[in-house]
Amino acid sequence: METFGKALMQKTMISKKILIKLIGWKFNTIGVFSPKLAFGQAMDLFSKPRNGRVLSFQKKYLDSFTKGAIPVNGSKIQTYQKGKGPIKIVLAHGWESNSWRWRKLIQHLGLDDYTFMMLDAPGHGASESESFDMVVYVDGIKRIIDDFNPDFIIGHSMGGLAVMLSSTQHQIPNGIKIISMGAPHSLDSIFQKYFSAIGLSERIKSKKEKLFFEKYGRKIDEFSIQSIGPLIVNEGLILHDVNDTTNEIENAEMIDKAWTKGNLILTELSNHSMQHVAIFDIIKDYTSSKNQV
Repeated sequence: METFGKALMQKTMISKKILIKLIGWKFNTIGVFSPKLAFGQAMDLFSKPRNGRVLSFQKKYLDSFTKGAIPVNGSKIQTYQKGKGPIKIVLAHGWESNSWRWRKLIQHLGLDDYTFMMLDAPGHGASESESFDMVVYVDGIKRIIDDFNPDFIIGHSMGGLAVMLSSTQHQIPNGIKIISMGAPHSLDSIFQKYFSAIGLSERIKSKKEKLFFEKYGRKIDEFSIQSIGPLIVNEGLILHDVNDTTNEIENAEMIDKAWTKGNLILTELSNHSMQHVAIFDIIKDYTSSKNQV
């Protein structure tokens, strides 16, 4: 029975890889005639997460929070607030996740000393949009900062990059400290992995910068730590696990090099999730009242 299960799993993985390559073949065929159309369709597919909506077993936990919805660029971002402590923290999750992922950290820090504000990214959780949009996520973080006035902002993975982008694009108060967890160094690095997975042609990829600007009206370089790092005036931590296979350790090194006020702390505990009590202790020590000015 165990052998059958392994064989079925292996067959499923092979089928998935074939499907991904067929999708890439479709885009490459379209790209022969119209690279712009092929790139646009590839990005539209990328922007629709396969996972991250609130599941039934997650809903009960999230229902214990005070819910809200803030309008951002024509759509609504779902928010959750809980706690009665003086230390206020905003929590921004990563790709194909939602605010439920913060439950262990919140439990570790406690609701007596902290007040938490979480948000679901566009296309994730209970947020309104069907597609992910980094600009909307960045703008949503700024809206919450204005309304909630936090002491700290913590972002995991794509959420970490969004927090750092928000700190520069919106010049959030420099008294707010940032904690980045397992973040990529740029949006482009995420695209490159996606393009490689589907086998997008070099012809289309060579036009990436031009096509990105035509589709989104922004330069792709604006979404990289190399561009924004020197502009981050906020202090903070760069937490990254050396065994991270989603955003490899080189991402943390690049962030550390560009963000002069960020303090790099490497762990060897949890791979990409960073769901580990020792990491929670690092965050608790950094955010505790004894460290407040």
